[in-house]
Amino acid sequence: MSDKRVADVVVIGGGARGMSIALFLARAGVKVVLVERQVPASMATSGNGAQVNVTGKEPGHYTAMSLRSAKMYPEFIAGLDADIFLQQEGILNVTTEPKKMEEYRKRVEVRNQVPGLHLDLLDGNQARAILPALSPAVIGGYISRADGIVDVLKLFPAVERAARRAGAVILRGTEVTGIEVAAGRVQTVLTSRGAISTPVAVNTAGVHVPHIGKMVGVSIPVDPEHGHMVMTQHFPPVLPIPTGYITQWPNGTFGIGTTNNKIGIDKRVRPLWLAPFLKEALHVLPLLKDVQILRVFAHVRPMPPDRLPIYDRAPGIEGFYIAVGHSGITLAPLTGKLFADWIIHGKPDMDLSPYSLSRFDQPNAARVEREPIAVSP
Repeated sequence: MSDKRVADVVVIGGGARGMSIALFLARAGVKVVLVERQVPASMATSGNGAQVNVTGKEPGHYTAMSLRSAKMYPEFIAGLDADIFLQQEGILNVTTEPKKMEEYRKRVEVRNQVPGLHLDLLDGNQARAILPALSPAVIGGYISRADGIVDVLKLFPAVERAARRAGAVILRGTEVTGIEVAAGRVQTVLTSRGAISTPVAVNTAGVHVPHIGKMVGVSIPVDPEHGHMVMTQHFPPVLPIPTGYITQWPNGTFGIGTTNNKIGIDKRVRPLWLAPFLKEALHVLPLLKDVQILRVFAHVRPMPPDRLPIYDRAPGIEGFYIAVGHSGITLAPLTGKLFADWIIHGKPDMDLSPYSLSRFDQPNAARVEREPIAVSP
């Protein structure tokens, strides 16, 4: 890249959040460049249970946020001009333990206070009426039809193609090496392929968000959380909807996940960690004993300390935005809209204060109000 690029916005990181933000910005006429150090969706976005999970999120404002995003999914996918499997018929969460069942009772009571959301508490027989393959040991659970699954391996390549069609520039295999700030404002994003002059940088780099934050002197607390996914051979259809983290896809393959361990940015498979969660899966769905495992892989999720997203602007630095958290798939459509509105119009259309960086008592937490950017023709 011999000449310096010029962009209205540079998005750093090509995962679910970054790609969605780039798409919404490009469709609004913003000159956007997305910089991805590997290939888009190569980290947590492609290595997860592919759930659009509303009812697993708390507290209530986070549940409501997830519900809003989930409701956007049909239109989001319809606009991509691609055949992408989306099922929003619920996830059946079940248990064999009385203590866990009591937790479910409380969860149903709390989640049902969120406007527009309804969970049904089920006993064991009611759960087996929905999924007959469940173990007789299952004593109950709950279901919400707001939950679902989406084929992320087709979704985000389609989002990338749509963003390119809308005018976004996607730089694959390009590492951000620095960010120049002058007079408290973002000026330039430096990359391994040259400099990009821009007034706005959006840090969506997943587990690398803290590293990018340090480039502008901002500390962003994100822990890499290691997880496994197990993929199996094809099997006759038995799960029309997922149960917990067990999903059977239309081709008959089961996806089973996940473990949760903090070991740094490490995607190696740890076989000894698999036994407990596979044992739990067998306890709930005994027929899995007849299903052959074909592949096991690991992924690393970006997890803020309180497990809520960080959606904010850097304190004291004009034009530096942060979008990170563990629920990138569920929140992808809404994240794209929120940040596009924020960058273009000067504010998002919902209260994001629960997701501010200042909740971690960062120094210099004052906010700098910014004017809408001037969008290039």
